[in-house]
Formats: sequence, C-alpha cells, structure tokens
Amino acid sequence: MRLPDCSGIDVVRTLRNEPGLAAIPILMATGSAQPSDRLAAEDAGVDAFVYKPFDISGLVDEIERMLEKSESYRSALPLRRLY
Repeated sequence: MRLPDCSGIDVVRTLRNEPGLAAIPILMATGSAQPSDRLAAEDAGVDAFVYKPFDISGLVDEIERMLEKSESYRSALPLRRLY
C-alpha cells in the first residue's frame, strides 16, 4: 500500500491499464488492515491480500488460490512449463 515514491494502489491501476498486463493476478502484501485501504485496493483491481507479518505457507496458499481461479493465467505465463 505504501511505497516510497507512490502508492500500491497507483501501481495496481497502472498495471490494470496496460493491455498486456491487465489480466495478470495481483497479490498485495500490506501491513495496513484498514477496511478502507482494502476496499480501495479491491476497487483498483487487487485479486488477493496477505497481511504483514505473514508466514510463507500463507503466502503460498494465497498464490495457489489465485492460480486455481483461472487456468488462463497459468497458460499465459511464459514459465508455465515449470508448474
């Protein structure tokens, strides 16, 4: 959410406006548990969240859930043979 030169929301909006990147799932790792921040991120296009501090297994679980939502994400990735 909070980056040195811009907000995570700005980054998400920029990615969502790029035709080649718009469909890529976005996971936001944030220390902010404010409902208004989460709503703003969802409105901008964030697909999933992990809250800091987080354990690696929780992060992996969230990434797996995101990938399961759409096989098209996986088939679009250049490194798909590694799955």
